[in-house]
Amino acid sequence: MRLIFFQPKDFSCNILYYLAKILKFSDMVQYNNCLFVWDQQNSVLPSVFDDYFQNRNRCGYYLRTVANNNLTKPIKQTTFYGINSITYQSISAWNNLPNELKRNLSITCSKYLFKRALFEHFCSTYSDN
Repeated sequence: MRLIFFQPKDFSCNILYYLAKILKFSDMVQYNNCLFVWDQQNSVLPSVFDDYFQNRNRCGYYLRTVANNNLTKPIKQTTFYGINSITYQSISAWNNLPNELKRNLSITCSKYLFKRALFEHFCSTYSDN
């Protein structure tokens, strides 16, 4: 990135990613994991994925986690097939999103608007550093 923008090697790359409107690799993975959850929540995926993620409403009460559209993390015992699995990482990425992004119906009903808002959310973290 520094070569593209002709910056010295001690220059921070965060602002360069922000100016280029490019996501870092780790943010791109979280971005795609959130889109995977969005597709499942809006029944865009095949029927095999219908019960892939579960909302937090086991007790039947309307709690904060239900209002924020958070998902239940499964209990995992291993690292490779547990914590590093796509299911666990997708749920973590989704639950870490701002509540306004998950609750706003005008954004969540359109995938294009959701993708744009999600991309802006990740890009905004670059300008702060």
